[in-house]
Amino acid sequence: MNTRLPLTLPYTLIVLCGGQGSRLGGADKGLLSVDGQVFVQRLIDRLAPPMARSPYNHRVLISANRHHDQYSAFGYPVIADIREGFQGPLAGIEACLQHAGKEPVLIVPADMPDLPEDLPQRLFERLDRDSIAVAHDGKQAQVLCLAMYPETWRASLSTFLDTGRRGVNRWLSDKPIIQVRFDDVAKFSNINEKSDLCRQNGQIIRMDALAALIGYDQRHEHQSCQ
Repeated sequence: MNTRLPLTLPYTLIVLCGGQGSRLGGADKGLLSVDGQVFVQRLIDRLAPPMARSPYNHRVLISANRHHDQYSAFGYPVIADIREGFQGPLAGIEACLQHAGKEPVLIVPADMPDLPEDLPQRLFERLDRDSIAVAHDGKQAQVLCLAMYPETWRASLSTFLDTGRRGVNRWLSDKPIIQVRFDDVAKFSNINEKSDLCRQNGQIIRMDALAALIGYDQRHEHQSCQ
């Protein structure tokens, strides 16, 4: 019997910041900023609101393989991959699931800073213990915006990675997926290249002190898209 999650229960938010940022010259995308907010903190504020906005203090786990001191400063556990060599987002999910409890998890990538605030509610409304809920932006499934119960899928994910495979779509291909449609492509825009930083209304999005990582002049603490 499938039991759906009552929205009165807490959950764990996992923010994936463990990539190499290769298309941004090595920038740590979770530490970029928009409107004065670092991406990872912006996502936490949107998707795991403090008790003033929610009856529960949701847990947060940050998946990161670099700059642990900077991520730790946000006040949440920082989890490094178990596997060496930047093996992709599934490796980050695997490591975080080892630290998750029995409550369901919401998983999002750090490079989507504008994700809709109702993402947790919409996914958890459809989730049961035997399925994985995946967001659909109206054009395509966003396979790194998903919800699941760790106890159900922890072993399956590790077994998959043990075979040397890494692809998210490939792991999900034989799973009972529930797609949750949002019809708002803009909310799911991700930051992969410098041009993505300037996509909305001509807004200048400034990067933090780690801007030097993408090859900008190291004398300047901040760099814009101009």
